[in-house]
Amino acid sequence: APSLPVSYVKAIEGLDIGKSIGSCGAAAFLKQPVIIDDISNDFRWASHRGVALKANLKACWSYPILDAQGEVMATFGIYYNQPKSPGDEEVAIIARATSLLSVILENRKISTSLKDTTELMNQSQQLAQFGNWAWDVKHDEVTWSDSLYNIYGIQKEGFKPSFESYLKILHKDDQERVSAGIGKVLSTKRDHQFEERIVRPDGEVRWLKSWSSPKVDEKGSVVELIGASIDFTEQRKVEQEL
Repeated sequence: APSLPVSYVKAIEGLDIGKSIGSCGAAAFLKQPVIIDDISNDFRWASHRGVALKANLKACWSYPILDAQGEVMATFGIYYNQPKSPGDEEVAIIARATSLLSVILENRKISTSLKDTTELMNQSQQLAQFGNWAWDVKHDEVTWSDSLYNIYGIQKEGFKPSFESYLKILHKDDQERVSAGIGKVLSTKRDHQFEERIVRPDGEVRWLKSWSSPKVDEKGSVVELIGASIDFTEQRKVEQEL
């Protein structure tokens, strides 16, 4: 869980699962999604509420990842810094991501190298038109997943991603709005989701739905932004035609 505070991860490491052990513990125990939109008021977080709230975690949605035999391999947990319930579109995207993770983890059991697992993850992201990114704010270093390069239509070789190069990819009518949204994430330290248009090198315009989430150090300063984008251009075209 690279985006969670280290102190929180250490506090929950090795906990037994159970129907009242937080979102992930309950999801693993019940083998079904557990959506908790307000940690401060949910009985399932009674034993670890203080640790979560101290880490500024206010909501947690957890989905169990099952193998072919119906056994729990892992849980996919999503945390928010404010009380929050998922919308229909978020539920659909999370369900897709959970299915892909199930395939990845199932195959990982028989995978003999990290390279195999990485390739499978890249293939899954490409099939879902889904890519992720991370921005080390302090050192201004940006990393993109291979599938994000494909979404942007950019060759990975010889290209160094940065915040400035990302802004140049955006449609000119979206640059100011998206830049302001990212700035808001840095100032409020809260998650942000938005739609954006990108212009590929060949001039093609693609519609993306994107998310960004801040990673805060112990002093409360944002040290990293992590996020993801999903290409929903074909869906948008159908909506426009209708």
